Amino acid sequence: MTNRSTQTEKRDEECSIHVRGVQDAEWDSFLQDDPLGQFPQSSTWAQFKETGGWNCLRHVIRREGRIRGGFQLLWKPTRFGRIGYVSKGPVAQDEDPRLVDELVSELTNSGRRLRLLAIVVQPPDRGWLTAGRLRAPLFLPNRVLEIITATLMIDVTGGAPAIEARMRKTTRKYLRRAVRGKVCVREGGEKDLELFFALMLETCKRQGVAPNPADPAALKALWKTEGKGVRCRLTFAEHGGKAIAGLFCIGFGETLELWKKGSLPENLPKRPVELLYHESFVWAHSSGYRFCNLGSMSRHIAERLLAGKELTGKEQRSLDWFNLGFGGAPILMPQASLHFPIQALSLGYRLLTSNPFTRRRFSRWVSRLEAG
Repeated sequence: MTNRSTQTEKRDEECSIHVRGVQDAEWDSFLQDDPLGQFPQSSTWAQFKETGGWNCLRHVIRREGRIRGGFQLLWKPTRFGRIGYVSKGPVAQDEDPRLVDELVSELTNSGRRLRLLAIVVQPPDRGWLTAGRLRAPLFLPNRVLEIITATLMIDVTGGAPAIEARMRKTTRKYLRRAVRGKVCVREGGEKDLELFFALMLETCKRQGVAPNPADPAALKALWKTEGKGVRCRLTFAEHGGKAIAGLFCIGFGETLELWKKGSLPENLPKRPVELLYHESFVWAHSSGYRFCNLGSMSRHIAERLLAGKELTGKEQRSLDWFNLGFGGAPILMPQASLHFPIQALSLGYRLLTSNPFTRRRFSRWVSRLEAG
């Protein structure tokens, strides 16, 4: 009887499941200390996503009383069924293959228990071994969802001199223009979130996309759920006492992510966005961060640059070209995979994405599914 009790306690210590979106300091500390840990796996992000109707299941593996790996699965009901999303996970210490396999197995089990229609899994940015474990027949390559798989990283460890030395000559010229034009940067707070959203909305209109988050209330929710190791920072570029551009950053681990931005189109020639970026790089260095993540980049452009190829004229007129002016390094990330707990759905996905025509139609259907 004693041995059975001891064995049960050991199993409970090694593998435990939490279904909650509240702050989880132990899990967040594990992510902070692990090179693969990223903000979308944090309990703060789960709390923020609750405002959009997402639920949270967090699974952790313990060894000798400490977390050694886990994943945070967010899921929500839609009119078609429940869908799940693991962003930047699973995370296994040292990317131990046995831990990864155990987490992947538990992930598929969780899908069945929650009666999910599908799970989208995007491994950590440097989780190449993990990505290799997400393979057929249980996991299929993403062919329908628009998920970021490349980004641009700015190394800020050398401080302002090193940062500026890597910038394009024209970018440095634009920074000087902003300073000469008396554009200045001020730090904002919670009371300024509606002002920032209005600026972000202007940028979304120019780009022809819907704002995400969809309203200022969501930004306020994120600001209020700031937790262990997570820092939200809001800055504005002002001219003549008026905010003409804004930048919302999220710091986690060794990286400050330049998450969302917005600006008034008529003031872009004053170069407020360049000034906001530069100020954020310098602030990140002084605050102990190693990198600034500019958020997204065309995978095609990233691959061309990493292969040493010149960009085309069209590519040099893109947003990526603007960001490249700050001297960052393109980073390729693992592609996302899809898991369908019901085998018939897996077969249907294979068939519907097997040719361009049915894949386009299926992509439009998935867009409606994502909207709930």
